[in-house]
Amino acid sequence: MKKWLVAVLIVVALVIVVFVGFKITGNVPLYVGDKGPCAVDFNEDGIVDIQDFGMLRDNFGIESGANFSQGDANEDGMIDIQDFGLLKDNFGQIADGCTVPPIYVIDSCTADINHDGIVNSADMYLVGDNLDRNDCALVNRRCNGTDVNQDGGVDIQDLGMVKDHLNETAINCPDYVPPCVGGDCSFQFEAGSDTYLMLNDFPFKDAVYDLKILYGDRYGNSTFYGVGSDSSNRLAVPVSSYLKNLSFNAGTDSYFVASNINTSESYLMKATNFKIASGTNKTTIQYRKADGWATLKEDAAKDDTATIGNVGLTIGKVDYQQRTVVIKPDADVSFTRIYARDGRYMDLPTTDRFPRAVYNFVVYNPAGTINRNVTAYWDRSLPTPVVALLYN
Repeated sequence: MKKWLVAVLIVVALVIVVFVGFKITGNVPLYVGDKGPCAVDFNEDGIVDIQDFGMLRDNFGIESGANFSQGDANEDGMIDIQDFGLLKDNFGQIADGCTVPPIYVIDSCTADINHDGIVNSADMYLVGDNLDRNDCALVNRRCNGTDVNQDGGVDIQDLGMVKDHLNETAINCPDYVPPCVGGDCSFQFEAGSDTYLMLNDFPFKDAVYDLKILYGDRYGNSTFYGVGSDSSNRLAVPVSSYLKNLSFNAGTDSYFVASNINTSESYLMKATNFKIASGTNKTTIQYRKADGWATLKEDAAKDDTATIGNVGLTIGKVDYQQRTVVIKPDADVSFTRIYARDGRYMDLPTTDRFPRAVYNFVVYNPAGTINRNVTAYWDRSLPTPVVALLYN
């Protein structure tokens, strides 16, 4: 029988069942067991209705490999008359108490966005900084927790939910991370001046270095504009998290980080000495050692490779006049992730995340669990705003 004809017959049968009360009978049961409305609320909106029927209808006839969202109510891998029977018996019912609750419970733990143990203005800043985002169902940690009600976007409702819990403590919450004390943390955040943030004495694989990671303008709107110490001394990062290649401009970029995500090792590097020789554009790749900068690949041209430890790079287009070079990472190399020697790591922001008034850094343990959060924002309580941290 043609699939379209089967679909038409199902529609007719559903109309008869729902509106006339006709009961399909026969020697062969339509389904095995009654799982209730949760089994046929295919779009998980809390009610069994014509939308769920449409999902089943569109996939009717699949003989193997079907899943719940396609209309497989009895989990047998097929979408057939048995699934239709379950839908028919529960049509119009409320799907209450299912695995995915329709309403997310909000408490002080949820409202403590940066997990510092108290719901305060810093949490409000974080939500406000993400207002109007609608991609939270696709990105890590629900837009870093600012999608408070888990509806897929950040809006005024999320802001209100945090406001409702202002000044409540959250130190007994599972995600609470106490501040780093005693200098025992590899990620030691410090406001290096009134306008930038740095990682103090950060332990790279081959060097310890004060790495500038965030800069801004304290005047006007008090905004962060990028990664580094200022617009002429940037830490080069990719344009977005979706792009792996790095474009390094020696006129504005001071250095870049290259890390192997499998071996948890990071190096601080830079491109310098741009020139043209025998008609070929070239540059020199250096890396930071304990006693200063050392050459990794001298006079590197397009398609040359440079390797240090387990970090492998390929040189792309070099332009000696513009003093720019495109650097391509090996498959296991990242220009945004940074590892300390103890295995803890953090993701640097990409340039498409700016401008912004607040930035939340998340430090992870080697196992991937959250170690702590550090929120950088502008302290406007002073006559001239300065970079401030929620905790060290």
